[in-house]
Amino acid sequence: MAGMIERKYGVATTIDLPMIKRGVADYAVSADWTPAAGDCKISKDEGADANTTNLPSAVASATAKWKLDLTATEMQAKRIFITIIDQGTKAVEDQSVIIETYGHASAQSPVDYDNAASLGLTNLDAAVSSRSTYAGADTAGTTTLLSRIASALTITGGKVDVNDKTGFSLSAAAVQAIWDALTSALTTAGSIGKRLTDSIDATISSRSSHTAADVWAVGTRTLTAFSFAVDLSSSALGAIWDRLTSAITTAGSIGRLIKDNLDAAVSSRASAADYTSARAAKLDNLDAMISSRSSHTPANVRAEMDANSTKLQNLDATVSSRSSHSAADVWVSPTRTLSSFGTLVADIWAAVVDSSGVATLLSRLTAARATKLDNLDAAITTRSAHTPGDVRAEMDANSLDLDAIIAYVDELEARLTATRAGLLDNLSLVDVALSSRLAMADYVAPDNARIASAEASLVTLLARLSATRATLLDSLPLLDVAVSTRLASNLYTAPDNETLLAAKATLDEFSFVAGDVRATLAGEVVMADVDVSAIADEVVARLVNVTDPLGTQVPGSYASGTAGHALGRIGSAQVVTVSPVTASGSRVETVRGDDYAALLGRALEWTDQSAQWPDLTGATVTLTAKFGGQGFSKNVQIIVAAGPGKRLRLELMGSETSTILVTVKPYRFQIVAHLATNQEVTLVRGEWISVEKEV
Repeated sequence: MAGMIERKYGVATTIDLPMIKRGVADYAVSADWTPAAGDCKISKDEGADANTTNLPSAVASATAKWKLDLTATEMQAKRIFITIIDQGTKAVEDQSVIIETYGHASAQSPVDYDNAASLGLTNLDAAVSSRSTYAGADTAGTTTLLSRIASALTITGGKVDVNDKTGFSLSAAAVQAIWDALTSALTTAGSIGKRLTDSIDATISSRSSHTAADVWAVGTRTLTAFSFAVDLSSSALGAIWDRLTSAITTAGSIGRLIKDNLDAAVSSRASAADYTSARAAKLDNLDAMISSRSSHTPANVRAEMDANSTKLQNLDATVSSRSSHSAADVWVSPTRTLSSFGTLVADIWAAVVDSSGVATLLSRLTAARATKLDNLDAAITTRSAHTPGDVRAEMDANSLDLDAIIAYVDELEARLTATRAGLLDNLSLVDVALSSRLAMADYVAPDNARIASAEASLVTLLARLSATRATLLDSLPLLDVAVSTRLASNLYTAPDNETLLAAKATLDEFSFVAGDVRATLAGEVVMADVDVSAIADEVVARLVNVTDPLGTQVPGSYASGTAGHALGRIGSAQVVTVSPVTASGSRVETVRGDDYAALLGRALEWTDQSAQWPDLTGATVTLTAKFGGQGFSKNVQIIVAAGPGKRLRLELMGSETSTILVTVKPYRFQIVAHLATNQEVTLVRGEWISVEKEV
């Protein structure tokens, strides 16, 4: 989502926003998506959604910049929630923008940032340097003496009365004058007045009276649909996502869970679209462990047969060189004429007629052998004349089973590619039955709209909880009593400044050097029966011992329950000076008219300490800052473009910083790199504060 922005109530405006292509991390351009009616909705003050008058449009076809024009009527609300959801086949990811209005009684912030009178700036009708620089400094002891005599004497029409001749306690007016002292005059480090000025910067009634125990003691603490308003600034979001994985070590935390389990790119895994029903059905073929089957390739099988097959050894000549006739073919031939008998006749004659041959024949045809003749129950021609070699050759050439095995091996080799074989190593991760995992039908998508709303609320809350306000929370331990026990504003009586000024003017006419007090008082008529000279002596003696109450250390000897003892419990704060750019790079503070040049060692620099930036070789980098309708843009110099410690630098002259106005809220700035690959990457986001030089 684009986050929360501020715009003026009831004034037509244009907002800029990025669009992300569906399913990838790239920005969408005009060729990727054509907005249609119903894609862009607006909700005013959490009301019903309605189509916006205008649709988002690409600023330029070749870039990833989009804009949305909102009418003056659409800008008439406190909070405006814009949602962009592609209603057709999704080409882009869902997007949302929250707008808070200002400058109208019905706006989220009634203050008009564009109106000087609304901000009270019209009261600055003269230069501060033209005003008095008097800060209560002690000139030759006169000022100190005046302040002390004012608490001891009352002068009315030239008559001097000593208020308390026994204890010289402070009168009610003197006490009131202490409390009415201007904070601008309380500058003494370590004094009560200075501590009050620095620490009490908000009304006690504006703070909560609840302790932490009160909060956690509430029985019901259910978050109802994230209806609370919690906002995170862009810098806080950046800090969350820029958190180094090496720093996430807490067992059981969300960060540790993501760090441990997100160990490969999501794009390296199959998407839901790849898991088709046809492929799912093939899982039924896994009816045995793959490890129980042969891992040999067809080449392994062939090598084994070539080396050890007895059948293949008989293939010592080509099959085509041998007769294709079977024994039956030979014997069924109608012509079986012997072209030459050779010695056959002589051999038969010798065997039959020759008695020795007959005797030999009879000796060989034993009785046992004669019984075996009974086994000749069929003609020899009806039986095969093939040798074992013939059988092997036939099987090797025509055996259907062997061909099928070879075909199966070839098919297995084609299906079991090297990539697929590598994936088999992941089967060790399948440590539970697949049926025990969440089915697609049972998956419920997250409520992204509510999550986006909660994120927007977090952004708003963090924007409101500024660093200054967060620092004020450190003063909460000082609220050690009920607010109702403190002085209410309606009981406060403003001092009679006119009378006090008149009294001061009268006192200025006196010379209060200790040696001259007696002479001064001697010339006044105090009372007829009072020895003025004695009174003057007593005044001089006692004034020597009068001390400035605001210079007294607290709580010191003040008893419990007194104002001095209570003031002593107010804590102190440490002031730390920082460079123009903080270590995180998300906060910049410049003084109007100051030079920030590298030669002076004051250039604004940002370093990629977490190695998150892309290669900046050939890139251009721009810094843009905005507040309301005001802002400025500067080109940023690339000092180190690649490798670790990539660094950026921005130099500003005094003429440039003079144009950066002082605003009621910080500028929001971001540094964007336009890469050589025509892509844009936001490197830094944060706050920019411009201040005036101290007088």
